[in-house]
Parts: sequence; C-alpha cells; structure tokens
Amino acid sequence: MSSSLVGMTHTVTRLRRLLITAAPVEDLPIPGETFSFGTLELAQAAGDFAALDSAGRRGLHAHLPSPDPAGVHQLCETLLARLTLKSG
Repeated sequence: MSSSLVGMTHTVTRLRRLLITAAPVEDLPIPGETFSFGTLELAQAAGDFAALDSAGRRGLHAHLPSPDPAGVHQLCETLLARLTLKSG
C-alpha cells in the first residue's frame, strides 16, 4: 500500500464504490516533471473516480488529511454504522 495514498476501491454494497485517498506524509518530486508523486497519485485516484462515474457506477470519494490507518478505520466504522442504521 502506498504511504501517501490509500486509494483503494472497495465494493461497499450494490455495486457502490468507496475511494479513499490521503494527503502524502512526504511528497517526492518526479525528476523532469513539474508535479510530484503525491500529485500524480491523487490525479490517478480522481481519474478512477471519474471512470466509475462515467460508467454510471455510484461511489463516494473520501479524502483524509493523512494515510494514518486509524483515520481509515474511523472512516470505515462511521460508514458501516450509517449503513447499519439505514438497513436496520
């Protein structure tokens, strides 16, 4: 897993997708380019989300301030609690 981008697409329910991204801890320049690896990774995640949208697939993009696993866990717990409330 990238240290600067969580960026995994997960099936949530009924073909809905959750795209989680995070700001990089340490961003590195790409030699010969005007953008960094962090910018590239976020652009790839945005492209993934746009592809889901253009294919008519529902999704949610959550951007976290850091790739801290505790933040990802908290986000997932919050979303699961909301899904449980709606289905219960």
